[in-house]
Order: sequence, then structure tokens, then C-alpha cells
Amino acid sequence: MFDGLLGGKIYGQPAQRTGKNNNTFVVAKLRVPVADGEGMFASLIAFDGKAQAGLLALSDGDAASVAGAVTVKVWTGHQDGIPRPAVDVVVSQVLSVYAIQKKRAKTQGADDELQQPRTGRWGRAQQQPTRDDPFADDGLGGL
Repeated sequence: MFDGLLGGKIYGQPAQRTGKNNNTFVVAKLRVPVADGEGMFASLIAFDGKAQAGLLALSDGDAASVAGAVTVKVWTGHQDGIPRPAVDVVVSQVLSVYAIQKKRAKTQGADDELQQPRTGRWGRAQQQPTRDDPFADDGLGGL
């Protein structure tokens, strides 16, 4: 077992289940692309509340990356007898477009609040930089 980061697309719908001790957990499958053009499946399980919420927010086909404890195994196909890799991940964190959008919405809400004007070199208020101008804080005063 080792810590790792896997990226791919969610396969199927993540499902919340309850264990024998009445604790909830979430299971999901992640289709991970590999070098030969095929994909391998990683079985995901999350016990942490934030990781569970992150997986449950995803749907079939959503792109996601997961971090956690990885266990690599081998399984043999019944029809062809070829050994293939199998990966199990105990998920500790989920990174997805959904999570990024949610985080951006929180930070943009904080930026919209009223801000105190900056005072310039001679005590005058400086023009506030905009997000569109990458050189707004260069100190050249718009020259």
C-alpha cells in the first residue's frame, strides 16, 4: 500500500452505503487511462466525510482525481486468462471541476465585499487593480 494520486473519469454512479457498525461510506469506480490506450478501473472507497461528499457530488463520466492509500492487485480474465492490474483506493481527498467551481464561488464572494482604497506614495488613492489587467500592480500608474 502507498499514497497516490489517480485521475480519470467516474464510471457509474457513486453510492453511499452503511456498514455493520452503522457508519456510512461511499463506493465508486474510476476509469483511469493507461499508456496502451486502454483503461483500467480503480475501485474507490471513502470513509472521510469530505471525501464522501466529494464522490457523491460526481456523476457517471465526470472527470476527477482522487488521493489516498493505493493497493495494487492482479486479476485474471475468465475468457482470455490474461493477468490485468486492479487498483483499490481508500480516498482521502477528491479534486473535481465541481470542487473547483465551489471553491471559486466562495472566494469570489469574498472579493465582492467593499474594500478600503489603497493610499499611494503621496497619500492619494490609487486606482484598484482589475482581474483583467495582469500588470495592475506594477507601480507605473497606467503609463
